[in-house]
Amino acid sequence: MALLRRAGAALGARLAVSLTGARGIAALQPSQQLGLAQQQQQPTWAQQPWQQQRGFAAEPAAAAAPLPPPPDVYVRLPQPVSEPYAVPHKRVYAVVEVGGTQYKVAPNDLIVTEKLAGVDVNDRLQLRRVLLLGSAAETIIGRPYVPEAAVTAAVEEQFLDGKVLIFHKRRRKNSRRLRGHRQPLTTLRILDVHGIAEAPGTTTAAAAEAPDAADALVPRVVGGVGAAALVVNHLLGGEPSEAQMRAEVLGVALAAVAVATPAVEQRLKELTPGRGRQAAASSVPGATSVFSLQPDLPEATKQELAWASYALLRNTNICGLVAFWEGRALLARGLVASAPPPAGGKADAVATLAALSAGLQPTATAPLSCADRAAISRAGAAGWAGVPEGAESLLAQPLLPLAGDSQAADDGSGSAQRGVLLLLSERPRALSGKERAWAAAVAAKLHAALSA
Repeated sequence: MALLRRAGAALGARLAVSLTGARGIAALQPSQQLGLAQQQQQPTWAQQPWQQQRGFAAEPAAAAAPLPPPPDVYVRLPQPVSEPYAVPHKRVYAVVEVGGTQYKVAPNDLIVTEKLAGVDVNDRLQLRRVLLLGSAAETIIGRPYVPEAAVTAAVEEQFLDGKVLIFHKRRRKNSRRLRGHRQPLTTLRILDVHGIAEAPGTTTAAAAEAPDAADALVPRVVGGVGAAALVVNHLLGGEPSEAQMRAEVLGVALAAVAVATPAVEQRLKELTPGRGRQAAASSVPGATSVFSLQPDLPEATKQELAWASYALLRNTNICGLVAFWEGRALLARGLVASAPPPAGGKADAVATLAALSAGLQPTATAPLSCADRAAISRAGAAGWAGVPEGAESLLAQPLLPLAGDSQAADDGSGSAQRGVLLLLSERPRALSGKERAWAAAVAAKLHAALSA
């Protein structure tokens, strides 16, 4: 009780002081009340910033300049890609923002981004959100975007990514839900980078950086000279000792290893599947970079053909492919033999496929693999439609279901003549056994899509 009485007395005293202060303020003049209010609003010494506490004069903050509005992500150009094109080599790069992601790109690069609205295959786009430009001589950094800079790209395909399974499980019995999602994506081919010039002398530097075919002869020459020196030393010397014989055997073994090293390196590269592990050729003699689809095909069939060509070009060591079905060329993509343009006009996608359809088409009841140029000549494949003169190996894969598929018994042997998938490469022995098996699986999927 005593504690409660003391707390009540303290609260009453505070209330009395507050009322007395309020009466005192009310008794003041209005000007005096305003001055008192301003004094109460001023911060105490402990509330002041450290500059004012130590006697420094606070400088007024400069007003921030308003940022310019960001440019459009992309703009469709009026001229779509209507003919086979080749991207010129240019040693510049850019960091561009598209689809909510930043990409470092250079001419002839392929990027896969989120689906871009309002664009179609073969459209030409101008990507305007360029964050950085670079070459061998200079680097231009935007704040945040580089003014008057742009990247030109061509839409090569619109497709759906692999299915992502989402599994939900609740605590109740037999309460499960499985959902799948396929993200729509867009593939862009970078055509050019605008806003920065190529550094002078980069063409010579690029040629100097290119691997020289004569470099492979260096280990062989060293091994041959070493073996010849061992033979001369053995013939000119007297009776060789046991130690000299061991040294000569070791020298001959080292010479043999030096001679065989380039061939072993080449075989190891050929056994490694996947384009990401081997540099893709930017040009092939007698070939032009194309991407053509028959316009009268259903949209679902176009998506299957675009997916199949993209998967093969990304996961195998090929430079181009052509899909034939019932006497027509349905798809041509990558570096294939360029068709002559029609008289008085320009070559477009329809004309390219028509020229391939009119040429000599491959026919095979079983997969035909040509490992080198000599095998191509022996098989008579050098004159096939779409085969360039720079092709060093190819695979003619019939569009057939797999051996264990239920459609194999229904189609019979006649289905081999319905379609062929022609894969081309600029290097010999480019297609390993795993890659040929992958091509057979893709051909079976195309057979099911085209037969429906």
